[in-house]
Amino acid sequence: NHFAFIAGYYNGLIILNLTNPLNPEIICTFSDGISTSKAIYYDFKSDLVFLANYEYGYSIIDVSNKTNPSLLYGGNYWGMSVTDLFYENELLFLADDHLYGGFGIVNVSNPSNPIYLQAVNLGESIFSIFVEEDLLYLSSNLTPLYIYDIHDPKTPIILGELYTGYWFDGYGLFVKEGRAYIAREGNGLMIINVNNPRKPALLVEYRDYYAGLSYDVFVFEEHIFLADGWDGLEILTLNPPVISLRNLLVISILP
Repeated sequence: NHFAFIAGYYNGLIILNLTNPLNPEIICTFSDGISTSKAIYYDFKSDLVFLANYEYGYSIIDVSNKTNPSLLYGGNYWGMSVTDLFYENELLFLADDHLYGGFGIVNVSNPSNPIYLQAVNLGESIFSIFVEEDLLYLSSNLTPLYIYDIHDPKTPIILGELYTGYWFDGYGLFVKEGRAYIAREGNGLMIINVNNPRKPALLVEYRDYYAGLSYDVFVFEEHIFLADGWDGLEILTLNPPVISLRNLLVISILP
């Protein structure tokens, strides 16, 4: 729809018109002047933006009018430091990066009046969260991957986890076609087989010997897009059927 939505930290929500992608235009900034926006989720169907605001919790913004958004809700019922969030089927999933953090599940079928369903404490800082069907995926500073069954969102059940012994912050998480991709700061990119959620298995790790720091990841078709703190954008491909470090190739690096 030719619009981009950015979590602008102290600037709150920034909306860009991308009709001319070579000359993007800021058409709106929306902020309460207090919150610090860390992460964002935009739902195309409902025209809602969800912002993760650290200690200020989260906010829900109606962006049906791109030049005049309206705040529907803002709060921090559980006292979390919300560093990431994910929206699926009228449920909002919150990641808490407090030292002894966890995650929360909120019913936002009425975005002006959220219903808080369940909060789970894991005793770790949760930095990223992803949902696919009835499975919830989490990455923390200690454990690269947790997997929960959320078919009953009031009673999430842990199915499996993968612990490698290396402590890095899992800032980015993406799941597609039975694989979890984790951008884990100095630990680089981890790719995990999650076809059996009870027994996630590490497939491959990619890192350039601390010359880069991985902060986010996205997968489209056969390409992996990795946000690197030193190198900028790295584009990689994973070549089946034999998956090994040799088959993870950097095909482009953009500063």
